Amino acid sequence: MVDQTALPKTSGASRHLDNDAPRDEEGLLLEYDAIICGTGLTQSILASALARHGKSVLHCDTSDYYGELDAVWTLPYLQEKLGKGHELKGKMVTVRTDDSTCIPLSPKGGLQSFQIHSLERRNDFTVEQGTAVVTPYGNGTIISISPRGLFLDLLVSLDTWKLANGKNPSVHISIPQSAASTGAAFQKYLKEKLGIVSIDERDAHLILDERSRGFAVDATPGLLYASGASVEGLLKSGVADYLEFKSLEGLLWLENSDSCLEPVPCSKNDVFASKLLSPMDKRRLMKFLQLALDYGTAHALAEEEASAENNKQVLSLNERYLNQGRSLARPQNKAVLADDIRALQEFIQADMKFHEYLESKQRLSPKLCRIVRHALALESGNGDWSLRQGMTSLCQHMQALGRFGTTAFLVPMYGSGELPQAFCRSAAVYGATYLLRLKAAAIATDGEASAAMVKEVMCRHMVVPQDSVATLESKSRRVWRYLCIFRGKVVGSSRSPQRHAIIVPPGAFGPDAVRGVLLDEGVNVTPHVPCGCTILHLTMAVENDTGIDPQDILRRVSLSVLSSKYEGSNAIRIFQVTFSYALPEASNQTKNVQNLHCVQRSEPGLSADSSFEQAREIFAAICPDGNFLAISEQVDTVVKERLGEQIEEDADGLVLDSAMDIIEPKTRESSAT
Repeated sequence: MVDQTALPKTSGASRHLDNDAPRDEEGLLLEYDAIICGTGLTQSILASALARHGKSVLHCDTSDYYGELDAVWTLPYLQEKLGKGHELKGKMVTVRTDDSTCIPLSPKGGLQSFQIHSLERRNDFTVEQGTAVVTPYGNGTIISISPRGLFLDLLVSLDTWKLANGKNPSVHISIPQSAASTGAAFQKYLKEKLGIVSIDERDAHLILDERSRGFAVDATPGLLYASGASVEGLLKSGVADYLEFKSLEGLLWLENSDSCLEPVPCSKNDVFASKLLSPMDKRRLMKFLQLALDYGTAHALAEEEASAENNKQVLSLNERYLNQGRSLARPQNKAVLADDIRALQEFIQADMKFHEYLESKQRLSPKLCRIVRHALALESGNGDWSLRQGMTSLCQHMQALGRFGTTAFLVPMYGSGELPQAFCRSAAVYGATYLLRLKAAAIATDGEASAAMVKEVMCRHMVVPQDSVATLESKSRRVWRYLCIFRGKVVGSSRSPQRHAIIVPPGAFGPDAVRGVLLDEGVNVTPHVPCGCTILHLTMAVENDTGIDPQDILRRVSLSVLSSKYEGSNAIRIFQVTFSYALPEASNQTKNVQNLHCVQRSEPGLSADSSFEQAREIFAAICPDGNFLAISEQVDTVVKERLGEQIEEDADGLVLDSAMDIIEPKTRESSAT
């Protein structure tokens, strides 16, 4: 319930810092500076920024977990709660009211358009000649299955044992012909009577049943650039203290269904060692990347000078490029002539398309253009990006190279769903109130609540996911996600970390690009099992009613990834799930509503930086003079006053204790994380 007229003007210290502020019988403030619906990453970052700035925040979610579509799920939750008739389909619930200023909200919030399309577990494991099996006598291989009178003779070579002559012993097992009247009866007899099952089935049972709680399944996997808005926000807010990361091992390119995964050339050494490019393409790519880095340096210098004039604290160029490692920005690399940068800037001002510039001005081959656009600049769509967008994204990628590890990306431990949880924790520490399993029914802008509403809460600003106010009939793009679990490893060797991003350009399998992330137990998203386990995330965005089958495209991509496995790999697919959600357009209901901010999910990409940027924009609208994700002077002053002379004893612990005192008045038991 949003009331823009009834609230008195407030200034100075926020009401939630005062334990004597008026509250209702449930302990909620009568007035909030902001109510945020949904705990997606953007909303969670915003909640932390507002709370640290001293604003009173009520943060609610319809689900019983944090993250919304940025959450991390366990495999049992995915199978049981989402997979068994819990599909969140349907149209937006309409609240009947004569009040034209009442905007109904979907009871499913940001999950309104979420749909599960398929959920399959592999069960077709069979024992036949050549199958590796588990027997009561040890592991072995079926050598032959041959009839012998009224029996079938099963010859198994036992791999566990060695004879004096160095050969493996064999065991003959007799099975009545009557028990093998059908293939299914034969498999059942082997399993239930003789205790013989394929190793593939044993491993699948171990991974999906016994160790299923070892999975951390991201609803929307996201990586972080090693330098950029996301890392800056994590460090500035202190949320980085709650999280752990590992560097991405590699960026892989899948040209089409007939090709294998190939490393994307990002650094100088990568370019010269690449098998993707001809010698001419390598020279042109090196020249263009050097131009991009010089352009990025010049652009950063201009930003620094402008910020210095505004007395804003910024990183120096030396700090920006510190530890850049294997990227191309090295002193020994020849600088591009100023004329080339000037020409590039002129083309940017002329609003030239990115692909047009690469093809006509840089004269890159079609294949090299695709690699630059979709693997280095990470362009989404098919030819829509301007030159400014492309160069900005490319420079961000290049400048993050080598900061940590050999790539430009960081992988969150335990899944990227840890990010919204960490920001919610930060917001709670600085005073935000959290309510899960609670839905917002409607937004009333004139102070009159609908009779259907159970409780009325006042606020100055309301933040809701676009999904909760948009109608599903609107023509919008839809994000399709395909999650596949492999037994074994795919890239490198059985000891190689599986932390890779996969780029599939438009036209390879369908009209739209596909992004993939391959992860394993090294980042604690799969269980630690002897046979190894890898999880593959594939994501694509498609227009509605185009006639294509996204499920089929994503399935074929997963098969191509699996067929690229290293020689001797035991990788097989044992589980897959496909789901989707909409990217709704802005609703006419909300365009002219003052102080209502809608969170719009962006096109799927590898990086989570867009969530930080959107949170920053909404924060600026609510707090025009605020410092995003910094602690305001009023909050800092209150904490220091409460610490008093004890500040020398244990600063960190006392700050946390004081913050907890602020948000946990004796009249209410906090429900924060």
